[in-house]
Amino acid sequence: MIKDISFEERASNIAFLKTQAESWLAVLFNVFGSVNRDSKSMVSDVIDLWASIADQSVSKSKFASRYLMFIYHYR
Repeated sequence: MIKDISFEERASNIAFLKTQAESWLAVLFNVFGSVNRDSKSMVSDVIDLWASIADQSVSKSKFASRYLMFIYHYR
């Protein structure tokens, strides 16, 4: 049986994921550049999710130009 997760546990989990977002985005952009066109959609979905979790400072700074290029060319 799956137990309900409290608000505090959810907040804690999201806070932890935020600490990982910058590293995962770097890896995922590299993966995105190396997979064939048929797989790019799946990788882009994961990038979108990690970007939504990332702190604004991460998503707006280091990865902003990559992300904009990614959206422009592959969406």
